[in-house]
Amino acid sequence: MAASREKGLEKRFDTTSWSLVALLNGPEESRRYQEALHSLCERYWPPVYAYLRRSGHSPDAAADITQGFFTDVVFSRRLFQRADRNRAKLRTLIIAALKRYCIDVHRHKRAGIESLVLTSKDVSEQEAFLSASTEMSPESLFDQRWAVRLLEEAIVRCEQHFRRSGKASHWEAYVQRVVNPSVHGTASRPMEEMAKDLGFANANAVSSALFVVKERLMALLRDVVADHNVNEDDIDAEFAYLSELLSRSR
Repeated sequence: MAASREKGLEKRFDTTSWSLVALLNGPEESRRYQEALHSLCERYWPPVYAYLRRSGHSPDAAADITQGFFTDVVFSRRLFQRADRNRAKLRTLIIAALKRYCIDVHRHKRAGIESLVLTSKDVSEQEAFLSASTEMSPESLFDQRWAVRLLEEAIVRCEQHFRRSGKASHWEAYVQRVVNPSVHGTASRPMEEMAKDLGFANANAVSSALFVVKERLMALLRDVVADHNVNEDDIDAEFAYLSELLSRSR
C-alpha cells in the first residue's frame, strides 16, 4: 500500500504545475490534455475541501461542493486555461474562484462531463488532517493544505534525487529520523542504530547525511514554489510564508 501511494505521488508530481497548465492549450480530446487536467485536480482538491469544511460545511456537503467546483469552474469554465503565471499565483487564482463559486453555488448546474470524483477514503484522509487543525480559519487552512501539497511534491523530488545519485541510505535515514515521526507519529530511531542498519560509519555520519537531505529538501521546496510563481520577489515571499506555515503545523 505504501509503495503504491509513493508511486502515485511520484507520477502526480513528476511535472511542474505550470507545465501541466501549458498542456491544456492542446485539444481537449487528447490524452495529454486529459491527464494534465486530472493531475492538476488531484493536486489541488484537498485545499479546496479543507476550506469548505472549515467554512462550516459537513463532510458530505464539502465533498459535493468540491466536486461541483471542479466540474463547473475548473472543467466547464476552463479555470486553469485562464491562468497566467505573470499575473497571479495558482493558489490565489483557485481560492478567489472558489469564493465566488460558494456565493452562488445554489444556482450552479452540474455539467454532464467527467469530473473529479472523491471516494470515502479521500474524504477520511482529509478529515484526519482537519481534526488536528481546529483553530485555523478557512483561508489559513486552505493555505496550509496548499503548503502540504507543495511539500509532498518536494519530498518526492528529494527521494528521486538521492535514489538516483546512489545515496538511498541518506534518504532512508531522513525518513526514519524525520519524516515518519512527523507524519506518522512513530518514535525517532537512535542514530547509532540507524548507522548499523543503513551502512553508515557512525552516528556522526548519519547526522551529516540528515543535514545534507534537509538542505536538499528545502532547496527543492523553493524550486516547487518557483514553479507556481514567476517573480523572484514573489518566490522569496511565498517560500518564506509556506515555510512558516509548515513549521507551525508540525
